[in-house]
Amino acid sequence: MAPLHALVYVSTARHRLSLDEIDHLLERARVRNERVGVTGVLLYNDGNFMQYLEGPAAGMAEVYAAIQRDALHSGLIELQRDTPPHREFQEWSMGFRASSAIQMPDDPRADRILAERLQLQGAPRSLSHALLNRFWGQGCRPLAF
Repeated sequence: MAPLHALVYVSTARHRLSLDEIDHLLERARVRNERVGVTGVLLYNDGNFMQYLEGPAAGMAEVYAAIQRDALHSGLIELQRDTPPHREFQEWSMGFRASSAIQMPDDPRADRILAERLQLQGAPRSLSHALLNRFWGQGCRPLAF
């Protein structure tokens, strides 16, 4: 079996995204990611993105190249590349959570999945977890049940 690859990056939206723009972005990403076997989660807060992607090397290369070309954001900074032992977000071709400021409909199941994946008791399981948790904790809706 081919090794699993993971990537975490941050970027800044070129302008405040509308719900229609976010929906379109997610629709494109989900179709592409499913086709190439990539899963992950996109967090959006106050014009800033953080994304965690995981999948086979070829799929990751295709998805990341498309992300780098996307005109909706700029200032892309790669924070980490890794070869994790297993998928963290196998449920999502592209999960998405945002701060409550953009008025996205609540999805309790998505919040539960994200909370389970990011729950840090003691030391972080990985740098990816620590990065996602910190970004989520600094402005996105709290993970409370």
